Amino acid sequence: MSVTDKQASAVDPVTDPARLGVFASLDPERWSRLLTYMEVKRFRPGDVLIKQGAVDRGMYIVREGRLAVLVAAKDGERVRRVGTIEAGSVVGEQALLDGKPRSATITALCECELLRLSFDAFRQLHATIPELAGTFLFELARVISLRFRTAQTDDSPSEG
Repeated sequence: MSVTDKQASAVDPVTDPARLGVFASLDPERWSRLLTYMEVKRFRPGDVLIKQGAVDRGMYIVREGRLAVLVAAKDGERVRRVGTIEAGSVVGEQALLDGKPRSATITALCECELLRLSFDAFRQLHATIPELAGTFLFELARVISLRFRTAQTDDSPSEG
């Protein structure tokens, strides 16, 4: 089970691993403002952050730790690990944007600290600081685009 800590700004925004990944384009001041809309969540090894099929519009930014991405087969009996998520990455961004059920189960591989942004908090950010919300969305779109391109390359038949 996760532990929540409202002190999302306890880490120096200049060196925050969560900012230095996907959100490196945000300067420390804008990152600090964004942090006020997030909550810190801590997980132990084996804890489930996201359950495949669940409906929850929150997303996470990994500050510390590593996560496993698990996908159940259509029969529901077999589960395979399809990836690992490291500090500086995001997880759950699709559900934040489209509200659809989760496409994978995400579990902690070690002690982890993540920043959670709920959909309601994002709506509040958008109403209060629309420019920052726009930048945030642009960075999420970039992540999704890069993941899509990688998936296309990985699934492409080899030529030769």
